[in-house]
Amino acid sequence: MTEASRLSVRDRRIVLALAGAAVVWRWLVVQRTPLPGVDACRSLWLADEFARGSFVGLASAPGEALWAALLAPWVACGVTSWTAAQIVACALGGLVVVVVAIAAERWRESAGVPAAVLAMVVAGPVVAAGAGSVACLQAALVAVALWGLAARRWWWCGLVGALAFVPGFDALQERDPASILRAVRLGGIYLVPVALLWVLPPRPVRSVWLLVAWSMACAVAVLGSSLPALLPAVSPCLAVLGGIGLARLPARGRELVVCAVVLGEMHGAWSEVEPPSARVERVVGRLLRQHLRGSESLVSDRARVLWSAGQWPAPVHTPDAVLAAAARPEVAFLVLDVRIAKDATVAASLAGTFARHEISADLTDLLAEHGLQMLVRRRRP
Repeated sequence: MTEASRLSVRDRRIVLALAGAAVVWRWLVVQRTPLPGVDACRSLWLADEFARGSFVGLASAPGEALWAALLAPWVACGVTSWTAAQIVACALGGLVVVVVAIAAERWRESAGVPAAVLAMVVAGPVVAAGAGSVACLQAALVAVALWGLAARRWWWCGLVGALAFVPGFDALQERDPASILRAVRLGGIYLVPVALLWVLPPRPVRSVWLLVAWSMACAVAVLGSSLPALLPAVSPCLAVLGGIGLARLPARGRELVVCAVVLGEMHGAWSEVEPPSARVERVVGRLLRQHLRGSESLVSDRARVLWSAGQWPAPVHTPDAVLAAAARPEVAFLVLDVRIAKDATVAASLAGTFARHEISADLTDLLAEHGLQMLVRRRRP
């Protein structure tokens, strides 16, 4: 068969079964996920606004508009924005498996099914599905761009590929070695050695662009200030390269390698889900939403607390930013990391205007376990 080969009838059935398995696996991880992702908060907030017919927040996060627009119809039908994001993300996971298989088969005969298996289990998009992250949409767009590249539809590849990276410019995540290392793991760390099998001859020359794309994403994630979530989005590149490499191995060796990668990636996705205690951010946000009156607002360094409280998820991360925000008279509550709240300058400056908020003992313990402190403005009737 030629470089433009197609999936056989048997392989199509296998790929469709793998697509269904991808949806089920993602939904299992969804059930364990206590909170939306930090990078999902803006999209979810925008989806709620779009469903109400408001487009005020669009100028603040234009890159999130496509993902929010996909979720808005669900929200308008009564589904919460986070649940809608999880449902759509799981469906997109199945789509990615199919498109990756078609693209890999076009590059090399018998590469489609192995690539589909890798796309099904790669940890990043699986965890992102539970978090309702836009990375799921990005991964789907990257997969479609790969199909365009394999089919020599250059304009389609360029257009969809460029569109895939637009949401990254609105990312909320700060530069942080821990998040970068986590993104590298979720980007398909177990797929990397398998993908390197691509270099064995004979190799499709055009597939070098997949390696280039993934390498550029690594460089941006490490050197950039707010794009560590980019690696899971480009994981389809590794899945296709891995499929091409696995197609060169004998059947028994291929099966052993695939089993090892599947176990590694599934363990990675299962273990990278946040602990249940993280749910306190959503609980506190909902509680404060009930206590906010009129034009009152909340300041926090946690985007998910702000989103849960119905506020625009723009967290403050430095003591100076906290003090500047707390000086506004409409700010009624502060929910801060204890390291910021106990900063000498912050504590001294806020002592006269804010006090510890008296809440139930259980919630107080959860806040302490999660490293948060909640303050309320004094003399609030």
